[in-house]
Amino acid sequence: MLQQILHIYFRTITDLIPIINPIAVALFFLSFTAKEDNNAVKIYASKVGIYAAITMIFTLFAGEIILRFFGLTVDYVRVVGGILVFAMGWKMLNREQDDDLDAEHKPMSERLFYPVTMPFAIGGGTLAVILSLSTYIDTNSFKANSIENMAAVGGILTTSILIILCCRFSKYLKKILGDGGVTVFMFIFALLILYIGVSISWSGAKPLIQQLFTG
Repeated sequence: MLQQILHIYFRTITDLIPIINPIAVALFFLSFTAKEDNNAVKIYASKVGIYAAITMIFTLFAGEIILRFFGLTVDYVRVVGGILVFAMGWKMLNREQDDDLDAEHKPMSERLFYPVTMPFAIGGGTLAVILSLSTYIDTNSFKANSIENMAAVGGILTTSILIILCCRFSKYLKKILGDGGVTVFMFIFALLILYIGVSISWSGAKPLIQQLFTG
């Protein structure tokens, strides 16, 4: 049982971190908070992490119920989520350096959830990954299901804490990377996002195509 709990916990973290990429989130966050004082940055970073945790936990517990209500499966979510991730990567790849991210004149409190938390930190691909976690969780035993869900929640909270830490120290990250390093990092990350988007969509489309030809 302990082995399965650890498997769910670490599976959650290792599945979420590449798709969220807290460092990229921190750099995106910095574009909105570069002129804010350190205390404000800490508060904003905490709120982004909390919003991310709430969104992911809600998806973990309610997402599958909503999908069943509409007669959908995780495969459909993966296809759509992958397309959204690909679109995000493509936009990042082609974004101008001086882009104001469409929100320069809005109060920071109105930008923490959108666009910082959603769709940048927690996009369709992230939600698809969380929904796919249900395939690893035991549904035959209420006790095992509850414990394993809590392990997944633990992984989500750990990832959210990492987002908070990266956002809090975003100014230092930029100093370490430098302007050139940030540009290179974001370019490489955008290419990675394109690949991840295609991979997620294909992982959903493949079984749907198989069903089409076998059913």
